[in-house]
Amino acid sequence: MILKTKKQQLQALQSQWGKPKKFGFNFSLIQEYFDLKPVAAPQAQVNDRAVTDLDIHPFYEFIDRSCSAPGQQVLYYNIRQLSPTKGELKKQEEWVQHYTQAETARWQSQLLLGQLAAPDDYYFPYMLYGKLPTRPKYFPVLRILQLLFFVGLFAAFINRVFVLGLVLVFAINLLLHYREKVQIGTLSRVFSRLGRLNNIAKKLIPFCPLSQEESDLLREQRKAIHKVVKKISFLNTDTLQDNEVAAVGWYAMELIKIATLSEVLTFYQVIDDIARIRPQIEGTYLFVAEVDIALSIASLRAGLPFYCQPNFSPPAKQLQVQGLIHPLVKNCVPNDLTLQGHSLLLTGSNMSGKSTFIRALNLNVIAAQTFNTVFAQSYTAPQFAIASSIRISDDLLDEKSYYMEEVNAIGELLQKAETSESPTLFTIDEVFKGTNTIERVSAAKAILEYLNQGKHLVLVSTHDIELTQLLESGFQLHCFQEQIEDQQLSFDYKLRPGALTKRNAISILEIAGYPSSIIAEARKLSEELEGEKIKTVKQ
Repeated sequence: MILKTKKQQLQALQSQWGKPKKFGFNFSLIQEYFDLKPVAAPQAQVNDRAVTDLDIHPFYEFIDRSCSAPGQQVLYYNIRQLSPTKGELKKQEEWVQHYTQAETARWQSQLLLGQLAAPDDYYFPYMLYGKLPTRPKYFPVLRILQLLFFVGLFAAFINRVFVLGLVLVFAINLLLHYREKVQIGTLSRVFSRLGRLNNIAKKLIPFCPLSQEESDLLREQRKAIHKVVKKISFLNTDTLQDNEVAAVGWYAMELIKIATLSEVLTFYQVIDDIARIRPQIEGTYLFVAEVDIALSIASLRAGLPFYCQPNFSPPAKQLQVQGLIHPLVKNCVPNDLTLQGHSLLLTGSNMSGKSTFIRALNLNVIAAQTFNTVFAQSYTAPQFAIASSIRISDDLLDEKSYYMEEVNAIGELLQKAETSESPTLFTIDEVFKGTNTIERVSAAKAILEYLNQGKHLVLVSTHDIELTQLLESGFQLHCFQEQIEDQQLSFDYKLRPGALTKRNAISILEIAGYPSSIIAEARKLSEELEGEKIKTVKQ
């Protein structure tokens, strides 16, 4: 249902406050700003592999409460870029507090921002960083043809002989006009949203805690955009066709545009103007986005059972959290963890919560560094870069291909460990599970020790209990355990210090009703192999 009145829109906003959005996630459009904006340090980004490993898109769908296309795009960019300064986070927090307390400013701002959620509003990044059309080689001829039309028109009034020449010029202009028309029509529709952006930015100012310096800068940016908007309005007249009365005027205007090539010439002037004022457009675009993001964070916090603001420590191998949860897991069990000078080696049986916990740590690091909010009771850590190897492609079925995919993923982590100057949070779920146990454990020990150098912090989960005996010096051992009572398997999802001392794979077979002879044989063989395996690895 389309909400037609402001009262209906306001009621919808108020009822939605503090709740996740149910629709509006077209990531091909949301990613436009991230995809197009050049970055100085791509190694600091949350790369495509980490997006898949950490479920970044579902996470984004949970935390995004924005109302506008710019808000959605810049929030996504901030999550992927992961490099805001402390000053930027401080300013963002001031705006969040402002909109949390000032209800009138909150609702009026959201009503305005909702006017920038049309599909064409997702193409502002194209105006900022996309490859704009270049003038055709025959562009100088357009001016000559425009002049010839006016000369021919004047001459035709003097002598009818020149009418033929005038018709010829008109025919050429008609051809050139419609040659450019498709491109002009598409882009002028997108460019026309620039006026809406400028107008919304102006209306948001009274509701925003801008400093005088920021307000003055925004006003200058808006002035530069306004001059270009006037030219764009000349291009965007095709909507007049929808009205029977206005259509007459449109036909007359279209004939004039064809005869004088004025639309084509104006279009390329607009292209030049947009290229010239890109910094001013981005400044206005980012202002609108920052307002929307602050509102989105305020709404997110309003719906959380608890949260905290992060305490950022100096760069070091350090992470301390209390009551941390995974934001996407319903009724998630909170856990505490303190790492000081050590990384984390996490063991646990199947389904015990290892992978969920290390993802939760990563998502909270991203939340802390992106919107100053942590899904925990307390949080202390430096600002990390992030790299991961968790979810290897399931469609690589043969063992060699799967193993090579793991080799490539781990190789990327090793390269980042060598080149990253800032502390990096490395996360690995099961090292080299695509190869045999002896070589897997041996390679894992060497790789994890390599990644664990300097200020980098490593989170690794594994089924290989042998690693706990080989990595005791640089890694802190924690585990998740299951309980088996009355042939029932259960988990409490509580993180415990120390290494897992028992396995549950055979017990699960027993609970599932496998023959007792199979269970007895499996347990006997498991005990025999256990000692031999550890002895071989140590050698």
